[in-house]
Amino acid sequence: MPLSPLRADTFRLASGGEVQGEWLNKEETPLVRYVIRQPSGLVLKLTQEQVCEHLRELPVEREYEELAQQSPDTVAAQWKLADWCRDHHLTRQRTSHLERVIELDPNNQAARALLGFAYVDGRWTTKQDYHRAEGFEFYKGRWRTLQEIEIIETRSKRELAERAWLAKLVRLRAHLGSDQGVADTIAAIKDPEAIPALGTMLSRERVRAVKMLYIDVLETIAGGDAVQVLVRTSLADPDEEVYHYCLDKIVRLKVPHVADAFIVALKDSSNPVVNRAAMALARIDDPAAVSPLIDALITIHQRTQPGRLNPAATAATFSADGGTSIIQNEGPRVIVARVQNQEVLAALTRLTGTTFGYDQRAWRLWYDQEKRSQAEREQAGGQ
Repeated sequence: MPLSPLRADTFRLASGGEVQGEWLNKEETPLVRYVIRQPSGLVLKLTQEQVCEHLRELPVEREYEELAQQSPDTVAAQWKLADWCRDHHLTRQRTSHLERVIELDPNNQAARALLGFAYVDGRWTTKQDYHRAEGFEFYKGRWRTLQEIEIIETRSKRELAERAWLAKLVRLRAHLGSDQGVADTIAAIKDPEAIPALGTMLSRERVRAVKMLYIDVLETIAGGDAVQVLVRTSLADPDEEVYHYCLDKIVRLKVPHVADAFIVALKDSSNPVVNRAAMALARIDDPAAVSPLIDALITIHQRTQPGRLNPAATAATFSADGGTSIIQNEGPRVIVARVQNQEVLAALTRLTGTTFGYDQRAWRLWYDQEKRSQAEREQAGGQ
């Protein structure tokens, strides 16, 4: 069937559709309604409320209409029109003519390729149809599996909820102290999505009592995410009381594998963090910590000492006898310290019931022997 040429104007409707045709009463003042003659000859009358946008035809579109009316409905003519539309940036019209080429010649490879078709398993299919047949959907600029889309949407919803909780906690914190009910409102929080916001508030807070209020809420929510916030706070907060308060909660909650985070902290560049981690491991009483604790008995830490002068400075001193000495800038120096960690030794002693001081070689020999003995006992018990 020949392609019907597009008319002069497009009217987008409030209902979501659109109408194309010639606007017959464009000179009418005041404009009360739109009178539109469609290509079929049907005349429509639409109120102003029904039309949300009117798109006027460009001069190139009028030229296109004339060409379309004069062109025969053949593959060659439709292809020529498609090329003309390409040269004049009429993308939608070009697509219509390429589609007509396929209707007239279903196996036209050039038109199929321009429209995004591919010949797969003996049939023509679009890239969209092919991906959908493989279980993909186009989402946020890429073809993704339904599972990936679900993960993205879930993450997006979670991030929105977390931001909402942070904003709410900031507002509550601003009134804490002036309104007794605010503390009760914070203490009643049970939503796991509030955990990241509570962690952020903890890292910002300077008042010990408020920190402890947040920590109490995290204990109530419980779960692995809440405990990880407690672990981070225990290692990072400068307040020793907050450290012990967090640690009491962590030990009481008994979350599986909670020792793992403290074991990692034994390799921290900060010596106080290493010792805090060791104290926590002693309380948690996990045998898996013994070997990492042996490695952390003696740790090496570096700090940079600034130079005595500015980088480009040179100083001169004068003695009483008139002598002069020149001091060149020495620049920053890296100080390397080899530290014996007392809390690590205390944790090892508590976990093993023995001690070899800071002799890591003796500890390692003992530990290897213990492992062999345990393996032999397990083998004997299995026979």
